[in-house]
Amino acid sequence: MNSIINNNQSNGSIYTYLTQVQALYLQYIQIKTRLNILEENLKILNAEFDRFPTPQNLRDVQNIWDQKLTFMQQIPQIVNSIVANLTEATKFVLTSIQSSIANNNRLGVTLNDNTIASIWSLVEQDSYQLNIKELYKQYCIIQNIPMQLSDIEIRTQMMGLSLPNFNRLKSIIRGY
Repeated sequence: MNSIINNNQSNGSIYTYLTQVQALYLQYIQIKTRLNILEENLKILNAEFDRFPTPQNLRDVQNIWDQKLTFMQQIPQIVNSIVANLTEATKFVLTSIQSSIANNNRLGVTLNDNTIASIWSLVEQDSYQLNIKELYKQYCIIQNIPMQLSDIEIRTQMMGLSLPNFNRLKSIIRGY
């Protein structure tokens, strides 16, 4: 019974990290929307400055550029936070799989494999073109996740388990 409680606690942590990723993606979308609006305003103000090169029009153009720069500087931090949260979720789910294997809990292993689908799909699809796949791979290597992958791979082979989502995640992290 204790292993089931620990498994559920890990899954709660995993989904906490994935919820944070969702919030960060929303923040990114809001910034991109604001940048698009600023870009449109900049086009208008540049045209106005070309017609009337006054100090006020110059200040307006500079103000828009300053705003754009402020928003653009937030994007790398958001991307790093997304990847850090995905990496932490990965560590938790892999630890939960290891715990389930140690307790010969095949259902727990399978359920965690399904959870992995949420992680690799976010990394693989990258619908916002943040190019997180390579950064995620680097974060995972730094966190020694390939060692966890190897341990799980050996143990699941010994148990005769097939984990398609785990295999997909493994190929993303290992690069093959």
